Amino acid sequence: MAKTKSLLPIASAWDVPAFTIMDGNWKELEKTYGVPISNDVRQRFIKVTENYLEWGAFERNAQPISKARKRIKRLIPILMTD
Repeated sequence: MAKTKSLLPIASAWDVPAFTIMDGNWKELEKTYGVPISNDVRQRFIKVTENYLEWGAFERNAQPISKARKRIKRLIPILMTD
């Protein structure tokens, strides 16, 4: 299994993708699941998906913690010098 890198919990996100579901897509989902999807559920689904995409952009842009640690180790001796 691939080892994942720890990421800094701060990042900026400029590439948040747009998300829409057209009426035909809702009909296809209803057909697939065999039940109608109410407007309330549709709106909640869209909101949750947009939230996921927004936070995913931060994950994609977050820098590895290892870079921050290296920089801190390099700066500490400089800052400790009087």
